[in-house]
Amino acid sequence: MHACRRGRSPEDQARYFDARLADTCWYAVLMASAPKKKVTFYISEDVLRAAKVSAARTDRRDSEVVERALREYLGFDVLDRVWARSALSEKEAMDLAVSEVHASRRRKRASHRP
Repeated sequence: MHACRRGRSPEDQARYFDARLADTCWYAVLMASAPKKKVTFYISEDVLRAAKVSAARTDRRDSEVVERALREYLGFDVLDRVWARSALSEKEAMDLAVSEVHASRRRKRASHRP
């Protein structure tokens, strides 16, 4: 498991944080430092009760449990899983992504030609 995952104590994050992780989890660091916004929403009692139980068992705030669930549902955790398995630097990953986008666009243009 990599050090930028939520749920680790700041001491653990500091202990495992090195230059490689600084390259691979910039997004997680950015999101962790992003300002929070207070919201009000309606939720079923059973879901709220389950979130509160989960928060109590994991020693986290209710809002952290809800935010984590929303991030997973919306696919934010996909980046963490991909980066945890990747041996590419941020530059290598960006170069590969740009190359694949260009290749995809070439294929798309070629398929539209008569």
